[in-house]
Amino acid sequence: EFVEITVGSDDGLLVGHILDVMRTGVNGKDPQYLGKVKVVQLSPDGAVCEVMKSAKNGIIEVGDNVTTKL
Repeated sequence: EFVEITVGSDDGLLVGHILDVMRTGVNGKDPQYLGKVKVVQLSPDGAVCEVMKSAKNGIIEVGDNVTTKL
C-alpha cells in the first residue's frame, strides 16, 4: 500500500527516509500513532511512500501528519 504526502525534496526529504504517521487529537480525542512509511518516490513538493508498518486499527487518511521524530 502506498500514500502520497505533501512534503518533498524542497523540505529536505530523501528517498529512503522513514517517517512516522500520526493523527492529531481533535474533538477531545488523544493523538494517535498510525505507523511508519518509507519514501520511495520524490518530487520537490511531494512524495510517494510505502506503508511499512501500520499500528493496530491505524488506517492512514487524508489530513494525517508525518514526522521524523515522535
